[in-house]
Amino acid sequence: MHSRFHLASHAFAAGALAGLITTILLWIVGQVGIFILVGVPFAPPLTTSMIYTRVVWGGMWGLLFLLPVLPAWRWRMRGLLYGVVPSAAALLLFNPLKDGLGLFGLEMGLMWPVFVIAFNVLWGYLAGAWLDMSLAGTGSNQAGAGESAPDA
Repeated sequence: MHSRFHLASHAFAAGALAGLITTILLWIVGQVGIFILVGVPFAPPLTTSMIYTRVVWGGMWGLLFLLPVLPAWRWRMRGLLYGVVPSAAALLLFNPLKDGLGLFGLEMGLMWPVFVIAFNVLWGYLAGAWLDMSLAGTGSNQAGAGESAPDA
């Protein structure tokens, strides 16, 4: 069984790594014009500011994995669920209040919420997959739990 600090460090690292991967993927999707193709005017440059912000926030959101929610689920399956939380924050708080994009960011186009949810759910899956790999064989599938996860 791991200490909460040990699990918190794994959760933060998993979220940060998933944040880096999804940032690069977001940039690639923007560069090849997929966003523009579906009516979303978004082609972000790959800047240190963008990378830093998404890696740090990814790590912070990764702390969701400390919640003892659905302990029988593997980390990556919980990650799919946890990816909805940053999506809700982006679409209901950050896009309308901070970015001025309206509720659900619809000023970016009707497909914007779909992309936000897809990228955040992918983030959650990747973070959970990293936790599945990094905690494999340790008997830790939940913060503070000492049981191993089934192969569900």
